[in-house]
Amino acid sequence: MTQESHKLPWWRMALYGCAGLGLSTLLSATEVAWLPFLSDVARIPIEIAGMIFFVSFVWNAINDPIVGLVSDRTRSRFGRRRIYLLIFTIPLAILYVLIWWVWPIESLGGRVVYFIVAFVVYEFVWTLVDVPREALGPELTLGYQERNTLSLWKTLAENIGFTAGAVLPLVLVGAFAPLLGSEPEAYRLMAAVLSIGMVMFVYATFFGTRERREYQERRQPAIGDTIRSLFRNQPYVVLTVGCVMGFLFIGVTASTMYFFIEDYLRLDTEMATTAVLAYYLFIVLPMPLWLWVANGLGKKPTLLIALALAVIGSVLMYLLGPTTPFGWVAAAYAFWGLSAAGFLLCAYSMLMDCVEEDELVTGVRQEGAFMSAYAMAAKIGEGVAGLAVGQVLGAFGFIEGAAVQPAGAIEAIHWMATLVPAGLMAAAFVITPFFPITRERHEETLRLLAERGLEMTNDK
Repeated sequence: MTQESHKLPWWRMALYGCAGLGLSTLLSATEVAWLPFLSDVARIPIEIAGMIFFVSFVWNAINDPIVGLVSDRTRSRFGRRRIYLLIFTIPLAILYVLIWWVWPIESLGGRVVYFIVAFVVYEFVWTLVDVPREALGPELTLGYQERNTLSLWKTLAENIGFTAGAVLPLVLVGAFAPLLGSEPEAYRLMAAVLSIGMVMFVYATFFGTRERREYQERRQPAIGDTIRSLFRNQPYVVLTVGCVMGFLFIGVTASTMYFFIEDYLRLDTEMATTAVLAYYLFIVLPMPLWLWVANGLGKKPTLLIALALAVIGSVLMYLLGPTTPFGWVAAAYAFWGLSAAGFLLCAYSMLMDCVEEDELVTGVRQEGAFMSAYAMAAKIGEGVAGLAVGQVLGAFGFIEGAAVQPAGAIEAIHWMATLVPAGLMAAAFVITPFFPITRERHEETLRLLAERGLEMTNDK
């Protein structure tokens, strides 16, 4: 293998990020609005709605490594990854509309079965688009610092999508419901609008990126050997555990955000939207700052700073109350967003570096297997978070659609939205120091791989 000397153009990095923007818009809208949709519109008790989240995400987390392994072994004129974006993006858009579709099914059991089946199929097709998209990143550039920049573009685009997905459901449903005279129909139209945008952005990535043909020409090892190599890769194992904690943090905060703002802080819809917007905007705006810090200090120290800020931010959230001035509420959410930005930028960039560590040992590149771990961590975080939030709130007496919740449910919302995220990020902070890859180690790995490539050429 030889490392190419040319730099990746900024516009190709931006086009790579486009797919993440479209997919993250759907993901964020689902995280923020689907649980309240199931409870208030589809009339499903919240503890059962949380179970739907859990069953669907756990089943589809199993699909992540399968799709990653298959994409590593895919051969087509469009490469190993982009072919999946071409084929499965439009089916994904159709399925997204279906998970927001309330059919006239009277029985609770029938409605539950429908949403489980629809969500499981939707998440599987999501995996067929998202895992190859993630696996494309390490192939675009091999440079340690340039990967920070690629991660910035990717994370920036994704979090613009997260911001849009957090706000647009409220805005679009609020605009469509009076026009259509039906809240269920308003949700369907909202899903259709978001799906059309997703298709446009994913196809921008398909047409705007290229894969390295030499990687497609290499033979892949047996699947069992691939799985064993993943678990023998210490950087991968450490980072995956930390990512699970981080995505649990993001999943819990997203699932409880509107409950915390509306039921605990007692803010109106306009203030709630502003607070959520502050959170997501401050995931996006500080990205250049985090890139500067990561290029200066290294990825691991920067990630530790972000995790520490997340713990502090969670404790500050706990101190908020219904009498807190709104400016302090918005500032606390902005601080939380700042910490999440650092986590997201560093985690993906560090994960890309694990690919060459494995290549040095195995002699093959297995981006799909490694990037599927990232997608799986995200889904485990979302699924367990959805289950935990639904079960805990149900156990403490949460009443679907009630204007005022019981005191026990309000206190449960308070703890789930603040101290639980603090504990998750504290656990990630303890795990992260064991990640061994530094800039110097990565550069040495690339040098050894380049020498090996020259030796292989000379042997021929």
